[in-house]
Amino acid sequence: MRRMRRWGVPLIVLLCALGVALRHALRRRPVKAPFNPSKLYRVIGVRDGDTFTIDCGEEVRVVGVDTPEKGRPFSRRATNFARRTLLGRLVRIEPAKQPRDRFGRLLGWVWTENGKLFNEEVLRRGLGYLYLVEPNTKYRERLLAAQREARAKRRGLWRRPPKPEPYYVVAGNGASRTTHRPNCPRLKHLPNHKIYKSRDQALDTGAPPCRICNP
Repeated sequence: MRRMRRWGVPLIVLLCALGVALRHALRRRPVKAPFNPSKLYRVIGVRDGDTFTIDCGEEVRVVGVDTPEKGRPFSRRATNFARRTLLGRLVRIEPAKQPRDRFGRLLGWVWTENGKLFNEEVLRRGLGYLYLVEPNTKYRERLLAAQREARAKRRGLWRRPPKPEPYYVVAGNGASRTTHRPNCPRLKHLPNHKIYKSRDQALDTGAPPCRICNP
């Protein structure tokens, strides 16, 4: 009885420690296989309208496009479109000139089985905004044309334009470049202000709308 009492507490502590270690091990992501741009990969998960996972373990960020965050208008529609188009299907990922973002995600131009550029299709359906960050601008003209087509036909995000402002401001550097209303509180924290006469002109520079002032 005394031996059981003496070893009981250390044994419980050891079992708890092993349980914690096992839990952390299970949470770890599987080791990624080296990415090969000449291969086709199957999409095994879709996070949202512009982010998905392929079967080598890489998380891919669709470059040149910014779709609405969860809870925003058209977020669910953009995610559903990505699932219908990509999930379970083979894609070819053409890496962007700068192939990784600050989160380590693969930045790519996504070619579907039928030869379409998924990045372009998202914009053509009005399910995202043009989002250009140098040097990843290879298909700038194609993406810009797709955005203008969606706007002209009032698709998706372009269906109900917001009340216009006297002018709009594009501010920020690199990935922080966004389009703002003149009174946006974020502007005082961002450099490189440039004024545009219309919302369309500002957005066509590849600077998506600020998520605070929602121009």
